[in-house]
Amino acid sequence: MTGTPTATPTRTPTPTPVIGTPTTTPTYVYSVKYVCGIVRPLDPKVPSVLGPAPVVPGVYRTAVNVHNFTEGTVTIIKKAVIALPEDEPRGAISKRVEDRLRDDEALEVDCQDVVKLLANVDARVDLQTGFVTGFVEIQSPIELQITAVYTLVGLEQGVSIDVESVQPHVIKK
Repeated sequence: MTGTPTATPTRTPTPTPVIGTPTTTPTYVYSVKYVCGIVRPLDPKVPSVLGPAPVVPGVYRTAVNVHNFTEGTVTIIKKAVIALPEDEPRGAISKRVEDRLRDDEALEVDCQDVVKLLANVDARVDLQTGFVTGFVEIQSPIELQITAVYTLVGLEQGVSIDVESVQPHVIKK
Protein backbone atom coordinates (compact mmCIF):
# COMPACT_ATOMS: atom_id res chain seq x y z
CA MET A 1 0.00 0.00 0.00
CA THR A 2 1.25 3.39 -0.85
CA GLY A 3 0.20 6.69 0.58
CA THR A 4 0.78 8.90 3.51
CA PRO A 5 1.82 7.12 6.68
CA THR A 6 -0.51 7.60 9.61
CA ALA A 7 0.89 9.28 12.67
CA THR A 8 0.96 7.41 15.92
CA PRO A 9 -0.69 9.50 18.64
CA THR A 10 1.70 10.52 21.37
CA ARG A 11 0.71 10.52 25.00
CA THR A 12 1.61 13.25 27.39
CA PRO A 13 2.84 11.58 30.56
CA THR A 14 0.64 12.13 33.59
CA PRO A 15 2.62 13.83 36.36
CA THR A 16 3.12 11.73 39.42
CA PRO A 17 1.52 13.37 42.45
CA VAL A 18 3.88 14.24 45.27
CA ILE A 19 2.67 12.83 48.55
CA GLY A 20 2.21 15.50 51.17
CA THR A 21 1.77 18.32 48.68
CA PRO A 22 -1.83 19.52 48.96
CA THR A 23 -3.60 20.48 45.78
CA THR A 24 -6.10 22.52 47.81
CA THR A 25 -5.97 24.50 51.01
CA PRO A 26 -8.08 22.93 53.74
CA THR A 27 -10.23 24.95 56.10
CA TYR A 28 -11.09 23.45 59.46
CA VAL A 29 -14.65 24.31 60.48
CA TYR A 30 -15.88 23.66 64.00
CA SER A 31 -19.64 23.90 64.59
CA VAL A 32 -20.19 24.00 68.34
CA LYS A 33 -23.65 23.81 69.87
CA TYR A 34 -24.46 26.47 72.46
CA VAL A 35 -27.35 26.76 74.92
CA CYS A 36 -27.62 30.01 76.87
CA GLY A 37 -30.12 31.65 79.15
CA ILE A 38 -32.88 30.73 81.49
CA VAL A 39 -35.91 28.51 81.00
CA ARG A 40 -38.60 28.98 83.63
CA PRO A 41 -41.11 26.29 84.49
CA LEU A 42 -44.50 26.73 82.86
CA ASP A 43 -47.29 27.79 85.17
CA PRO A 44 -49.70 24.84 85.12
CA LYS A 45 -52.63 27.26 85.50
CA VAL A 46 -51.74 29.10 82.28
CA PRO A 47 -52.14 27.17 79.01
CA SER A 48 -49.13 27.45 76.72
CA VAL A 49 -49.60 27.77 72.97
CA LEU A 50 -45.88 27.00 72.55
CA GLY A 51 -46.03 23.63 74.23
CA PRO A 52 -43.23 22.42 76.45
CA ALA A 53 -39.85 24.16 76.49
CA PRO A 54 -37.09 22.57 74.36
CA VAL A 55 -35.07 21.85 77.52
CA VAL A 56 -35.83 21.38 81.21
CA PRO A 57 -36.23 24.49 83.38
CA GLY A 58 -32.93 25.93 84.56
CA VAL A 59 -30.08 28.30 83.86
CA TYR A 60 -27.91 27.23 80.91
CA ARG A 61 -24.40 28.36 80.00
CA THR A 62 -21.91 27.29 77.34
CA ALA A 63 -18.20 28.08 77.13
CA VAL A 64 -16.32 27.23 73.92
CA ASN A 65 -12.57 26.99 74.54
CA VAL A 66 -10.27 27.44 71.51
CA HIS A 67 -6.59 26.49 71.85
CA ASN A 68 -3.86 27.01 69.24
CA PHE A 69 -1.47 24.18 70.15
CA THR A 70 0.83 24.88 67.20
CA GLU A 71 4.01 26.95 66.95
CA GLY A 72 2.81 30.00 65.08
CA THR A 73 0.06 32.59 64.94
CA VAL A 74 -3.28 31.61 63.43
CA THR A 75 -6.14 33.83 62.28
CA ILE A 76 -9.56 32.40 63.07
CA ILE A 77 -13.01 33.52 62.02
CA LYS A 78 -15.95 33.10 64.38
CA LYS A 79 -19.69 33.67 64.07
CA ALA A 80 -22.89 32.72 65.89
CA VAL A 81 -26.08 31.28 64.43
CA ILE A 82 -29.44 31.07 66.20
CA ALA A 83 -31.33 27.79 65.78
CA LEU A 84 -35.12 28.10 65.99
CA PRO A 85 -37.83 25.43 65.88
CA GLU A 86 -38.43 23.90 62.46
CA ASP A 87 -41.79 25.64 61.88
CA GLU A 88 -40.38 29.13 62.60
CA PRO A 89 -38.38 31.42 60.30
CA ARG A 90 -34.66 30.67 60.34
CA GLY A 91 -32.59 32.32 63.06
CA ALA A 92 -30.16 35.22 62.74
CA ILE A 93 -26.57 34.71 61.60
CA SER A 94 -23.96 37.08 62.99
CA LYS A 95 -21.27 38.78 61.00
CA ARG A 96 -17.94 36.99 60.83
CA VAL A 97 -15.42 38.29 63.32
CA GLU A 98 -11.68 37.77 62.89
CA ASP A 99 -9.41 36.98 65.83
CA ARG A 100 -5.81 35.84 66.25
CA LEU A 101 -4.15 33.30 68.50
CA ARG A 102 -0.38 33.14 68.89
CA ASP A 103 1.29 29.81 69.57
CA ASP A 104 -0.11 28.08 72.62
CA GLU A 105 -2.69 30.83 73.27
CA ALA A 106 -6.35 30.12 73.97
CA LEU A 107 -9.59 32.04 74.09
CA GLU A 108 -13.10 31.38 75.29
CA VAL A 109 -16.38 32.18 73.55
CA ASP A 110 -19.09 32.17 76.22
CA CYS A 111 -22.77 33.15 76.28
CA GLN A 112 -21.95 36.85 76.68
CA ASP A 113 -19.73 36.66 73.57
CA VAL A 114 -22.54 34.97 71.63
CA VAL A 115 -24.85 37.85 72.61
CA LYS A 116 -22.21 40.36 71.41
CA LEU A 117 -21.79 38.52 68.10
CA LEU A 118 -25.56 38.46 67.58
CA ALA A 119 -25.90 42.16 68.46
CA ASN A 120 -24.16 42.86 65.14
CA VAL A 121 -27.31 41.70 63.33
CA ASP A 122 -29.78 43.26 65.76
CA ALA A 123 -30.77 39.94 67.31
CA ARG A 124 -31.76 41.04 70.78
CA VAL A 125 -31.01 38.36 73.33
CA ASP A 126 -31.40 38.88 77.07
CA LEU A 127 -29.85 35.99 78.97
CA GLN A 128 -31.48 37.08 82.25
CA THR A 129 -35.00 36.57 80.93
CA GLY A 130 -34.65 34.57 77.73
CA PHE A 131 -33.14 31.48 76.20
CA VAL A 132 -31.20 31.09 72.96
CA THR A 133 -29.67 28.09 71.28
CA GLY A 134 -27.69 27.59 68.10
CA PHE A 135 -24.11 27.18 66.94
CA VAL A 136 -20.82 29.02 67.30
CA GLU A 137 -18.76 28.41 64.20
CA ILE A 138 -14.95 28.66 64.28
CA GLN A 139 -12.99 28.54 61.01
CA SER A 140 -9.23 28.05 60.90
CA PRO A 141 -6.58 27.21 58.28
CA ILE A 142 -5.02 24.76 60.78
CA GLU A 143 -6.38 22.22 63.21
CA LEU A 144 -7.12 23.55 66.70
CA GLN A 145 -8.18 22.03 70.00
CA ILE A 146 -11.79 23.04 70.69
CA THR A 147 -13.69 22.02 73.79
CA ALA A 148 -17.25 22.92 74.75
CA VAL A 149 -18.25 23.15 78.41
CA TYR A 150 -21.99 23.01 79.13
CA THR A 151 -23.42 23.83 82.55
CA LEU A 152 -26.97 23.70 83.86
CA VAL A 153 -28.23 24.86 87.21
CA GLY A 154 -31.56 23.08 87.37
CA LEU A 155 -34.45 24.84 89.05
CA GLU A 156 -35.60 21.54 90.51
CA GLN A 157 -32.39 19.49 90.29
CA GLY A 158 -28.77 20.21 91.13
CA VAL A 159 -25.89 21.34 88.95
CA SER A 160 -24.85 19.51 85.79
CA ILE A 161 -21.67 19.94 83.76
CA ASP A 162 -20.59 18.29 80.51
CA VAL A 163 -17.31 18.71 78.63
CA GLU A 164 -17.13 17.76 74.94
CA SER A 165 -14.18 17.74 72.52
CA VAL A 166 -15.29 19.13 69.14
CA GLN A 167 -13.97 17.60 65.92
CA PRO A 168 -13.58 19.70 62.76
CA HIS A 169 -15.17 19.36 59.37
CA VAL A 170 -12.41 19.69 56.78
CA ILE A 171 -13.38 21.70 53.72
CA LYS A 172 -10.98 21.72 50.79
CA LYS A 173 -11.05 24.80 48.63
